[in-house]
Amino acid sequence: MRYAVGATIMWVYYQEMKRNDWRGQDPYYHCLASCKAARCAGADASFVLGVVREATDAIRGRGWSNADMGANMAGILGCPLRSCKENCEPLAPPGMPL
Repeated sequence: MRYAVGATIMWVYYQEMKRNDWRGQDPYYHCLASCKAARCAGADASFVLGVVREATDAIRGRGWSNADMGANMAGILGCPLRSCKENCEPLAPPGMPL
């Protein structure tokens, strides 16, 4: 059940990223989705879901992204005293509305 919750959270943030369509926003949304999933479903579930996503991209020919995994880990390991938005803000491109 935790994995379903985490996957749903990640899907919601993926859809938000597509709607916003801001150049260079991918690391911010990886971080944000992973942070929210970790807080709701557990860090382990968030990590596994991120690995599965990157592996799926690699199998589909889009390649494995260490940058995406780094952003995922920034979200998972972010300070628990700060909001996910605050933890991930450094990964947002300049000028992106948050």
